[in-house]
Amino acid sequence: MITGIDDGEDVDPELLTGIYERVRACEFQPSADHVLQVVKVEQMILGKKPVCIQTLLFIIIIIIIIIIIIIIIIIIIIIS
Repeated sequence: MITGIDDGEDVDPELLTGIYERVRACEFQPSADHVLQVVKVEQMILGKKPVCIQTLLFIIIIIIIIIIIIIIIIIIIIIS
């Protein structure tokens, strides 16, 4: 049970049960990863690359994404 969040009141257990049942019946499904979509398009355009180059590209893309996220976090901290 979740307590003290609805103006200090408890959340109705039937509401929580209803939410749980709907999520269980229709689970959240993650969408296709943008990075993997880009890699697939590159493979279609350029042809298949050796596995080591694919892995290296994937790592580079992940590092770039992490750097962008860090920059966004720093900007948010500076603004606030």
